[in-house]
Amino acid sequence: MPVIPFADSAFKASTDIVLEDDSSSLIWQEIMACGRAARGERFSYRFYHSGIRIWQQEKLLYREKCRFNPPETMMEGIGLFEGYSHMASLLLFHMGISDELLTRFREYVEGLPYVCGGVTRTASGDVAVRIFSNQAWEVEAVCSTLKDWAKQDRIEYFATGRVKGTKSYRSLLI
Repeated sequence: MPVIPFADSAFKASTDIVLEDDSSSLIWQEIMACGRAARGERFSYRFYHSGIRIWQQEKLLYREKCRFNPPETMMEGIGLFEGYSHMASLLLFHMGISDELLTRFREYVEGLPYVCGGVTRTASGDVAVRIFSNQAWEVEAVCSTLKDWAKQDRIEYFATGRVKGTKSYRSLLI
């Protein structure tokens, strides 16, 4: 379900996630809408500030901040929403995503005519995805496909013995 800021609203959120060790995995998804567009409230909110930090014990693996201030910023402009109404962030941590699967993610996202987005590997070797579209269901469908592929690849990763050791593997799906 996307965050839908209404006119004159102010939204602030901060999320910290601590992964116990490298056997813990995380799938995190966040979708934001431009506002209640059907009511003429496209980017009519005061501000939207959202931050996420992902840690493995004491080590910071990832940090992202979205600070949107429509009264001060051209939200429809280049480098922001660029005419799209919905933005999705998808983070996949400690999922063991191979370079081949990362390439498949990129080709899939780049091949869809109704979305604009990108897929990148983070400094910690994990995956971050950002997708823009004009419908919530479109970004949700893309995220669902990528999550399904990642989960299937993770199952195959462990089933084929590509992982040494007998740690228990914990996952958090949000």
